[in-house]
Amino acid sequence: MVPILLTTSTAKSHASGLLGLLIAHQCNQTRRWQKDEVEFMDKLAVQLAIAINQGELLNNLRKELDQRIKLEGELERLFQVLEASKDYLLRRGFRWTNTRRKSTATQVNAVSC
Repeated sequence: MVPILLTTSTAKSHASGLLGLLIAHQCNQTRRWQKDEVEFMDKLAVQLAIAINQGELLNNLRKELDQRIKLEGELERLFQVLEASKDYLLRRGFRWTNTRRKSTATQVNAVSC
């Protein structure tokens, strides 16, 4: 029996860092496991932990990508509403100046003097 453990950098998401146990069993008789067999199980447990960790990372990336795609769609929709509003106001003869930009430029000039 060998523990499947997360590394310390990824163990934050799991309380103990223990993912599970890798168990080898010989049913027909009692077995004394050789040193190289135990080392193989240890190495296999490390590889399993890495694979599980990478699977979790991939899952997190997919969730983040889905969220970003959703936000991008919402931004696009808002941009279209903004463009339609601008077009409507322009057709109605509304004109505006960018007073905020002028105000910022005035503040910068006042500070630099």
